[in-house]
Amino acid sequence: MTATVLPYDIWECISVYIPEPQLLTLYGLNRALHCAAMNKKYRTIEFDDFDDEKMELLERLRDPIVARRVKRLHVDTHAVFTSHHRRGSTIYSSDEIIRAMTGALEGMHNIQEFHVNWRDHIFSHDLIPFLSAAWKRLAPTICVLHLTAPAGRFGTLLGLAAHHSFPSLHAIELLLDRWATPMGMILPIPCLDSSTTPASICRAWLSGHTLISTALSLHTLSSVEWGVAATDVDDDVERLDRTIAALCSSEDLTAMRTLGLYITSSSFVTALGAIDRNIYTLTSLHLDGLAFDMDQLGELSGTFKQAGVLEELKLTVDVLALDVVEVLSRLPSSLLSLNLAFHHMLSVEQWSTEDRPAINVHRLQHLDVHGVSMYLSLDGAKVLLKAFVHYMAISSSLESLDLVVHTLNPQLIDALASSVPRLYSIWLRIIELNGEDDNDERWMTRLGSFEVDMKSRTFPTWSLEEARITSTYFDGTTVRRTEHSEIVGVLAKSIPSMMSL
Repeated sequence: MTATVLPYDIWECISVYIPEPQLLTLYGLNRALHCAAMNKKYRTIEFDDFDDEKMELLERLRDPIVARRVKRLHVDTHAVFTSHHRRGSTIYSSDEIIRAMTGALEGMHNIQEFHVNWRDHIFSHDLIPFLSAAWKRLAPTICVLHLTAPAGRFGTLLGLAAHHSFPSLHAIELLLDRWATPMGMILPIPCLDSSTTPASICRAWLSGHTLISTALSLHTLSSVEWGVAATDVDDDVERLDRTIAALCSSEDLTAMRTLGLYITSSSFVTALGAIDRNIYTLTSLHLDGLAFDMDQLGELSGTFKQAGVLEELKLTVDVLALDVVEVLSRLPSSLLSLNLAFHHMLSVEQWSTEDRPAINVHRLQHLDVHGVSMYLSLDGAKVLLKAFVHYMAISSSLESLDLVVHTLNPQLIDALASSVPRLYSIWLRIIELNGEDDNDERWMTRLGSFEVDMKSRTFPTWSLEEARITSTYFDGTTVRRTEHSEIVGVLAKSIPSMMSL
């Protein structure tokens, strides 16, 4: 079969394995690769940082042939009013930017994901015509919707959607960001009474009692995520509890495959009710906000009663202890991925597994354990691994492991190799190396010492093939991550499965 008759779907599959820079150089090879390259180039479009290049892109998107290639659209509302701060670029007014954005929407008939990050500005109401046009154009095809906004803006965003239907929508993520609204700023909410609270907005949307619910019904949804960013103020708790209560009490919140909830102690029981209604369809559960104590963790595992199809769980516990691992082992045997955060950890002397019966029905494949404000010591990592081996049989099933540990030394590598011999991929985030770059004299000393200690070690039966070792540092403006490839290189010399790649 020649290239001229090879189906386009095959070329599309081939293009997935070609890095974008190389793919763009091959677009002239034939029509199929040209189409695949253009699809990749325009698949995700971001309306932010409106410099000359971005404005030229918006003009290009007026061409329907180009616009129809866009599958994901991200909009940062604050950038519309702050792009004049960029140096070395033409200064565009917010009116010019909004007109260009609205014009670019016209040919976008294939948008599947729509992301809106709303950060308020004194002229935010100027965006209402653009958002109205966006809902009208994008509603028929949107499958996934991500909205990040302060409390009052969900009314604006969802209120404008009230006159449209979303027949393809199956996943929605709402992230409440209270710091996205400057202090004292109050904007009108179209289609809604100005006194409407986030709870009643959510209740109206979910229960079908107002105009909003006709647009965003849960009948087609299989994934709902409700999160909160940057909120630690006590006067927000009651409002958050009302919102989550409205969400969890909805009769339409059923047959969910993914459920993400930001909960507190007050809304815990209500959240359990929502989980219980979805127990036989729920495959992913993300619970933020609450640091679970042992009683609450026991109630959560008891809700599943070893039943259900849960595959992924993310939560935070207050105190990491042997009993926590034991309770987690009571979750359905279908569990494949566990993301576990903790605030405190019991001393290693209290982690003995002697005379502790274990169910050992799990086949956990991915494990991520990290402290919220602390880290695992070497001894802490050892007893944690031993507990998961005892209760969840990870020695024969675990494929990937992420840990935040204080230091990297050969003893930790020994523990990992003996505890999880079938491990394929590991990511170690090392606190001790934070703030050190590759040219730091202390870093070179640590690397040299680690290399000397590892020379006498070899792990011929360890299946490890991928390793990532990182630390973070603050460059004066933001936190950045350092990839320590030199350590990975030293590690690879002792592991045949890594050297063979």
